[in-house]
Amino acid sequence: MVSLAGFDASSIEQNDDFAPLPLGEYPVMLVDSKPTSTNKGIILAFDVVSGEYQGRKLWANANIFHENPAAKEFGDKLLSSLMYAANKPTAQQTEELIGVTVIARVKLQKNDPTKNDISGFKSATLTAAPAAIPVTLAQPVATPTAIPVAPTAIPVAPSADGPPPWGAA
Repeated sequence: MVSLAGFDASSIEQNDDFAPLPLGEYPVMLVDSKPTSTNKGIILAFDVVSGEYQGRKLWANANIFHENPAAKEFGDKLLSSLMYAANKPTAQQTEELIGVTVIARVKLQKNDPTKNDISGFKSATLTAAPAAIPVTLAQPVATPTAIPVAPTAIPVAPSADGPPPWGAA
């Protein structure tokens, strides 16, 4: 046995890391894989690699050897989604996917909303938005208005045929 003398858990804030992640998309890295206990699929373990939930764990079961056609189809689609997102659609071992960062679509389990499910993956490289470029909008410029000017007489040479254009002389 190990003595806990001098350690007081009541003085430390309780860890709430077991709450499910909110519905959304998260950058994750595949860190481990192993067969399911029934050998009907693969358990995939992921770490969230950035953002508010960095360091949290997520798991997905890909039942690619299941005898139930619907379960197998879901497992096939999930694993295929991961492989394409990792840009390794022809990988022969899950070890080829270890360490690759992808975006996971995370939801809550239908039967147990205290747990997460991963419904699919997409490439982490295709989802990066371009860096925002600050734009300074030009201030509206006042449109110049004509300044009224009193008309001035412009001298015109007298016509040889008639009186001057500015009136009688």
